[in-house]
Amino acid sequence: MPELSDIEAQRLAKLRRLREQGIDPYPARFQRTHTARQAVELLGAAQSAEAEVTVAGRITAHRAMGKAAFLDLRDGSGKVQLHIRREAIGDAAYRLLEELDLGDFLGATGTLFRTRTGEPTVAVSRYTILAKALLPLPAKWHGLRDTEKRYRQRYLDLIANQEVRAVFLLRSRVISAIRRFLDGRGFLEVETPVLVPVAAGAHATPFVTHHEALDRDLYLRIATELYLKRLIIGGFDKVYELGRVFRNEGISFKHNPEFTLLESYEAYASYLDVMAMVEELLAYVTKEALGTTRIEVPSELRRAQGPPSEHRGEGEPAPSARGEPTIPARGEPAPSARGEPTIPVRGEPAPSVRGEPTIPVRGEPTIPVRGEPVEPRGDQTIDFGQPWRRVTFREAVRAASGIA
Repeated sequence: MPELSDIEAQRLAKLRRLREQGIDPYPARFQRTHTARQAVELLGAAQSAEAEVTVAGRITAHRAMGKAAFLDLRDGSGKVQLHIRREAIGDAAYRLLEELDLGDFLGATGTLFRTRTGEPTVAVSRYTILAKALLPLPAKWHGLRDTEKRYRQRYLDLIANQEVRAVFLLRSRVISAIRRFLDGRGFLEVETPVLVPVAAGAHATPFVTHHEALDRDLYLRIATELYLKRLIIGGFDKVYELGRVFRNEGISFKHNPEFTLLESYEAYASYLDVMAMVEELLAYVTKEALGTTRIEVPSELRRAQGPPSEHRGEGEPAPSARGEPTIPARGEPAPSARGEPTIPVRGEPAPSVRGEPTIPVRGEPTIPVRGEPVEPRGDQTIDFGQPWRRVTFREAVRAASGIA
């Protein structure tokens, strides 16, 4: 068993002292009347509110000032400040605050008021310890910078980085909006098999498992297409599925072996109907999720990344066994077995044995969105509102390459 750090040992000692005093550090339930956001909204613009509130959350800041203490309490909706005075709760309860640490969960009851700085605050009349944290939170200012730990311990990432939490919330709003849109158009949401006898519907390497009872190999689905089409054959005119699919292939920042896929199918409709529906879907979802159809995309996010590295295990191997051109890393020319041009990186020209122009990437001019000019290296506004400007693939290639 690994040795405990000093901080862990101190927290275990506090846990032991709480139990010795007959305090349950992990009660089964706690009834709160308001979330942090609801409590703040209840106060509104007033300086105080007579109504009593009961809030609960994780302690993220603790400032003791003699006979009073201020604590920041954060729950799933936001943050509210607690003001705990010795006179209000008694000596014994006030001394018990010494056993609290950042990361502990606390429930508190009191009335609302504003401090001299205007901070919405609960004047606590009583409190309950809800959970004693035995491990410290990531440092407030340094945060959680270890990328590996952030991905493997997402709960720490969510605690330390509020912008990551915002992404989770945004994704949930997007998924809900997609469902509302398709349901409103008469589509039926279905669930199709995840374990399938044949991995079909896409060109990808599947994950394989063995079914003991049936004594046969099965696959995690790589797409939902075929079963959805069978439902169309069975008489459902409009179907869709938002489900997980699995592809046993490379891993990179652009590719995950497990991801959520949306597929919809509609009888008596052509690809033009689907195009129009997708345009409406994107406009609706962005408006519902963000409150606007316009998205500001920083220039650094639009710049193409370098090719995946097979040494890092990201994606498929970059070199081609058939001698096809590869993408050079950071402007370095890649050898081509057939002497064909490579794709330049950062806008640098690639040698061409046939004298043909190459495709500009990384900040080079792109196709304007809805007819608006695009700054080559500045921020870009993408407007998902309708009507959309449609171009053919040939027109897109011509616009990007400069070929007349």
